[in-house]
Amino acid sequence: MPKTSIILPIYNVAKYLPRCIDSVLNQTLKDIEIILATDGPEDCDAICVEYAQKDPRVKIIFHPGSYGKAVNEGIKIATGEYIGIVETDDWCDSTMFEKLYHIAKYHDADVAKASFYRVKKWKMSRRDFSRKAKLLTPEKNKDFFWFMSSLWSAIYKTDFLKKNQIFFPEERLSFIDTPFVLETFVKAKCFVYLPEPLYFYNCNNPDASVKSSKKVLDAIKAEDFFYTRIDSKVFARIKEQYFVGLASRLMWNFKRLTTDEDR
Repeated sequence: MPKTSIILPIYNVAKYLPRCIDSVLNQTLKDIEIILATDGPEDCDAICVEYAQKDPRVKIIFHPGSYGKAVNEGIKIATGEYIGIVETDDWCDSTMFEKLYHIAKYHDADVAKASFYRVKKWKMSRRDFSRKAKLLTPEKNKDFFWFMSSLWSAIYKTDFLKKNQIFFPEERLSFIDTPFVLETFVKAKCFVYLPEPLYFYNCNNPDASVKSSKKVLDAIKAEDFFYTRIDSKVFARIKEQYFVGLASRLMWNFKRLTTDEDR
């Protein structure tokens, strides 16, 4: 069993894809499997095939149909003890998965999460939930509900995801990282935070779907997906912090949108 399975959902990112895949293949944690879930176009498919031919750790899922389906299918076939998800216009520090795996194993954590860098016009700004390593809970760390979702700077225990049937909506939506992050946070018995930036979140892709004003309703649909999946008794415990976080997330997402004329 690999220590970590890393899922890369791919669509129209040929410009960035080799850098992303290389950053995953060159991890100091060598006992990994890499699942490339590609929805094309042909240049992305060809890059995936090239990497699979060079490294036996690479598997390919062809044309799952959406981001959510890509990740869900990746989770289904993953054989690793933990699962990571990497956005394919971003890249990772070479030590990211080794450090997350070690701290996850030390605490027997369902989720281990790190800080990250936001890269905008090649200027990096560090994003931390905390500057101290800590175990997070919804009751004690209410402000996590309005911290940027950032599902990609983390690993998730595979058995935890499957036992709790945590998955992505398969409709073509932007902002679908939000319900996944919230659900794992609320349901995890142990959620550990590592205050070290190990992921590079690329904000320079002009084709990113969240930059389209046509996606304004997607954020609402994503929040509704989370709400319908949470037990009413659990929701009662987190209701106050969830709604404060909801307002913060919607404002954050609104600010990321651009008009068609800006694109």
